[in-house]
Amino acid sequence: MSIVGPRPWIPEYYENFNEDQKQRLEVKPGIIGLAQVNGRRKINIFEKLDYDLKYVRNYNLWQDIKIIFKCLKVLVAREEYVNSQQYICNEIEMLKEKNNKQK
Repeated sequence: MSIVGPRPWIPEYYENFNEDQKQRLEVKPGIIGLAQVNGRRKINIFEKLDYDLKYVRNYNLWQDIKIIFKCLKVLVAREEYVNSQQYICNEIEMLKEKNNKQK
């Protein structure tokens, strides 16, 4: 695990990724990621995946530095964090539905 990279998710997410979404597994997971500094719980599962894939496709040190500084800004703003089992279940269902329709 590294400081910056796509945040790891529980296995139920990975089981429902399509081939494109699996690209996020090509880099080490991180403590902070592009999706977390761009909305965290305010964006849906597909926006998070888009940010993760953008990170993977544009992976470089400069991007990591920008993410770290943006993280500091988010922390100073004290954005509320809510961890909810129902939220996770809803995201997994959204992922299953969309990817099943694409098959």
